[in-house]
Amino acid sequence: MATLLTAWSPEILTQVVGVPVPGIKFAVRNAAIKFCEETLLWTYTLDRISVVATVGAYALTVPALQHGEVISIDNVKYKQHLQDDDQFRRLDPISETQQDLIDSGSWSFLTSPTPNNFYSDYLNKQVSFYQIPSEASGEGLLVKVNLRPEIDSDDVPDFLYRDYREAIKHGALEVLFGSKAMAWYDLQKSIYHGAMFKNAYSDGKQDKISGPTKRPMTVRMRNWL
Repeated sequence: MATLLTAWSPEILTQVVGVPVPGIKFAVRNAAIKFCEETLLWTYTLDRISVVATVGAYALTVPALQHGEVISIDNVKYKQHLQDDDQFRRLDPISETQQDLIDSGSWSFLTSPTPNNFYSDYLNKQVSFYQIPSEASGEGLLVKVNLRPEIDSDDVPDFLYRDYREAIKHGALEVLFGSKAMAWYDLQKSIYHGAMFKNAYSDGKQDKISGPTKRPMTVRMRNWL
């Protein structure tokens, strides 16, 4: 499910009078994009991909109804053909640039029955194996990606409104009060809301690790005999 960008209108119009709907949508969208880029909280597991023998690269295709685009890959899992789902294993990421520096030019063409690593091509929205599987695997590739709202989206995922409404509000107000050509321009208010927004997405980064809990994360020391 999704929430319209205009859902933030009442909270914004109480502080910035006279902002037209397109201005509200622009500011909220920008804030949502920034929030997702900073926190990586919006994740999506793609449909399972069938791996073809000796084919090393696969498209990262997000359904149009999600209204999201890929920022990065969260994790990649792989299993051999006809294995049960409990045999999925996580692949470690590598850097294509670093491999080019430390290995021969043939590294990206090497094959193996199963891959050990993956690397990403975000320009072409692809994930590639290292080493390239020499055996096929039906629905053997499982990829979870980090998303952000599309630049022309009119809505965002519900959790952004439900759990991070105040954060997005501060981000939108930072944008609006920082618009020099507008009658509501106020640099001090823009700085204030920008600081509040930064604090909020810093908390969001912690939520990515620990979940949105309010309980402090502590480690209990054990007494050793």
